[in-house]
Amino acid sequence: MSIKKLSVTAKRLDTFFRILQKFLIVCLIAVPSALLVLTIATVIRPGITIGTNLNVIDFGNISITLAEAYTPENNKILFYSWIISVLAACGSLIVYLGLRCIRRILAPMIEGKPFHQDISRELRKLSFLSLALGILQNITSAAATFTGLYAFNLHRLLESGVIQSVNTNLQIDLTFLIAFFLLLLMSYIFSYGAELQKLSDETL
Repeated sequence: MSIKKLSVTAKRLDTFFRILQKFLIVCLIAVPSALLVLTIATVIRPGITIGTNLNVIDFGNISITLAEAYTPENNKILFYSWIISVLAACGSLIVYLGLRCIRRILAPMIEGKPFHQDISRELRKLSFLSLALGILQNITSAAATFTGLYAFNLHRLLESGVIQSVNTNLQIDLTFLIAFFLLLLMSYIFSYGAELQKLSDETL
């Protein structure tokens, strides 16, 4: 790929990631705002119902099929939603920081400098962000399961005998470790490339 094509491609990618960053900011504002409105509404009008009748309840790694429709209590739904939203917001923030690293990697490429010394540093940051995101995803999955057990009153459902079946999919995703080591390796490769580029420039 020529330097010109690299620059054009990097510029297009930078535009895409800039739009994605703005979308994440909108989500980070919109979701908590919607939950806040629902929370205030239930305080002002305790009689309203914010949930729907459920025959299948999915949360985290557990799926429960019920014999009859069930409507969770408002405060339990809000508790579950706030926990998941906070964890999702933390994940979105990590993704936002990761996108910022990617844009900083693309910045010298737009200028036709594929082996700029800043690229190695940003790749290293990106590797640790991917590690943090992977750990948070596993925590979120576990939190969704345990808070869901509370939010949907599993003990009461068991006592009522309306549960027909329970499916579990307990697993830990470790693919983020591969991304971490690959990005870390790439940071060393680009660091070496930057040193070679520096030596070449000094020779010329």
